Amino acid sequence: MFKEIVLLLIDLGLIGADFKHHKRVKKEEEVEGRKKPFKKYLKSPSLIVYGSVFLILILAGTVFLFYQNKVVKPKQCLEEMHQIEKALQSWKSAYGQYPQSILELTKSKPLRKDWLKDSWNKPYYYTVEGNGYVLISSGQDGRHNTNDDIKLPKPKNQ
Repeated sequence: MFKEIVLLLIDLGLIGADFKHHKRVKKEEEVEGRKKPFKKYLKSPSLIVYGSVFLILILAGTVFLFYQNKVVKPKQCLEEMHQIEKALQSWKSAYGQYPQSILELTKSKPLRKDWLKDSWNKPYYYTVEGNGYVLISSGQDGRHNTNDDIKLPKPKNQ
């Protein structure tokens, strides 16, 4: 209820400010003898306020998406990769070798299906090499062997 009253008062204030603005511009038009549509419509208080709010929201959304892609998603991805690493170690302890694919690791546990893809919805690169493995997320750009890749070092021979 309070929110609606505040919004109503803001709208009424903007309507009043627009009315005064149009009246002032109309007087200027009469004195100068020419129309001023730019000043009359595009410099109206309501357009300035709503335009400013819109630009602030666009800026905030851009900052939020940038923060998500540069800070939050890499952190989530690394945490998930550490969980996968623990599961790989458990698998090796139980079966004497690493699974041949992440799908094999997740097949028996449906809750692990999200381990098939990283935070950017790209598949992890996983391969068994000798007595170890390689687990890589291609990062934000979705391409392997670039600076934003997230890699877990191969475990030492066990």
